[in-house]
Amino acid sequence: MKSPTIIVYLTGIIFSALIIYASFSGYVHRYIITIVHSIGWAYIIDQSLLLMLSLLLLLYVLWKKKAGNYNVFQRIKQHSLPLLLLIATTIIAHGKIIDYYFYAEDSLYLLNPVRNNVEFAPILTGYPFLPFIFSAVVFGRNAYAFNLFSLFLFTGAVLSVYFL
Repeated sequence: MKSPTIIVYLTGIIFSALIIYASFSGYVHRYIITIVHSIGWAYIIDQSLLLMLSLLLLLYVLWKKKAGNYNVFQRIKQHSLPLLLLIATTIIAHGKIIDYYFYAEDSLYLLNPVRNNVEFAPILTGYPFLPFIFSAVVFGRNAYAFNLFSLFLFTGAVLSVYFL
């Protein structure tokens, strides 16, 4: 497989910039709300769109590399001990949060638009609330599920940094 050219990289950067602009300008959210009719799911789809496209691109690249001389799964097998240590350390270090989270006034304020199906305040359209709102839409007010989901996301972030 040939290395991507600068044109491929520039195209990816421009495409990503357009998605980011459309997302932060509210265009994606306004379009999605007409399809799903739910503020919570529209917010989740809007804020995770670029992440999902990046993951799809990563899976495509990994699949293409597996077809060539580079076997991704063999490389993961070679790094299995450090990966297991990272996962274990992450769960030991951050797993203690599972029993120590409660829904306070801040979270109730954040979830008001989701529960009442009204538009978010402009300050709430940033990425920091995506895991929280996703957990609230999918799991309801179950704090334990939110913490498990957060632990899963944190473990994914640790593993992605390792592979960089």
